[in-house]
Amino acid sequence: MVPRSTALARKTEERRRLALVLAGKVCDYLKGLGAADAFVIGSVLHPDQFHPHSDVDFVVVGLPEIHMYRVEGRIEEILAGMPFDLIYLETLPEERREFILQKGRAWKEFIGIP
Repeated sequence: MVPRSTALARKTEERRRLALVLAGKVCDYLKGLGAADAFVIGSVLHPDQFHPHSDVDFVVVGLPEIHMYRVEGRIEEILAGMPFDLIYLETLPEERREFILQKGRAWKEFIGIP
C-alpha cells in the first residue's frame, strides 16, 4: 500500500505536468490571436510550490483589444476546467511589469526558448 502523502504527491506532480502541457496550448492560442507574447508564471513552474488546488497564472502581452476579456471561455476549455488567472500586462502598473517580464523569461528558459 502506498502512503497517502506519497500518492498525493504523485497525483499533484501529474496534475502539474498536465498543467504545463495545457499551458503551452493556451499560450499558442493567445499568440494565434495576435498576442505579442504569452507565458506562464507562478507555482506551476515550481514543483515545491504547486499543490492540488493551485491555479495556472498566465500573462499575455499585446493581445489585440478586440480579444481582451473574450478569451477566458476558450482557455477554460483548453485547461479542461483547471483554474487559472489571466493577467493582461498592459493593465498593470509600470513598476510591476518588469517583475512580471522577468518571470516570463523564467518560463521561456523552463520550456527551452532562448
